[in-house]
Amino acid sequence: MVKEMDIRLSDSFPPTGSVRPGTLVLSQWHRIVPATLIGLFLAELLIMLLLDLLNLQRGILVDLLDAALLAVFFLPVLYLVVLLPVATLTTRLATASADARFRAVVEAASDAIIIIDHHSRIHFVNPAATKLTGYSTGELEGTEMAILVPEEQREQHRKGLQHYIETGESRIVGGSPVEMEVQSKDGERIPVRISLSAPMSHEEGRIVAVIGDLRQSKRVGLYEALLPVCCVCGVIRDDTGVEHGEGEWVSLEDYIQKHAAARFSHGFCPECFEKYQRSEGMLSVPQRLHK
Repeated sequence: MVKEMDIRLSDSFPPTGSVRPGTLVLSQWHRIVPATLIGLFLAELLIMLLLDLLNLQRGILVDLLDAALLAVFFLPVLYLVVLLPVATLTTRLATASADARFRAVVEAASDAIIIIDHHSRIHFVNPAATKLTGYSTGELEGTEMAILVPEEQREQHRKGLQHYIETGESRIVGGSPVEMEVQSKDGERIPVRISLSAPMSHEEGRIVAVIGDLRQSKRVGLYEALLPVCCVCGVIRDDTGVEHGEGEWVSLEDYIQKHAAARFSHGFCPECFEKYQRSEGMLSVPQRLHK
């Protein structure tokens, strides 16, 4: 089961391939270069007009003043048209990379992963979730999470989520995994182990549910819980601590004494005691006649 995920949940999870780094860089380049040239031209034009108004003669000092004023006037432009867009682009590329890694992990996960908001609306499901529930991605995203909860438990589910949103307190969110049932599209109740976590603050309401299907493990557990008993002599195969099917054949008495606190006290039942008396000639004559 997926235990931890380093993710950044935005208001809506971006679809696969929606952010292309090359496209982002090219679009910013087309904006930055013309804006930089225009800003530089306007700043220099403004300084030349200012120097003309002051009737300053060209010379080394005036040229130095020109360069200093150009730097002062152009710095805000440089920040707005170059530095800020580049910082924004870097953040978007980092986010796109993190989102791509997140999507690659969750889409390859064997466990179902569902992300819901504080209205219990589903924002994201991975392929394992659609396979488990029988619903398509389009049927689940935007739908209330209660659709996957058995009908008689839905009101309790809604109250529990509302309590968590209001108080930030929950025995399940951020706690140990719990076993419960989810209801598939065809009405089947599926035993699952669910782990809930909130990578963001509870006020923002994002909750990540990791759901493991327990059907196979329960079938295996039921099979392994069966005790193989010989139909002829009644001995039992004890597979404890060894590969299933490789255990030692032991008597029922030995098996119980090994795996339970019970101990045996041997005696006779009435029928066996009578048979034993007969075989040993211990019955008196009146007893024999009576019998």
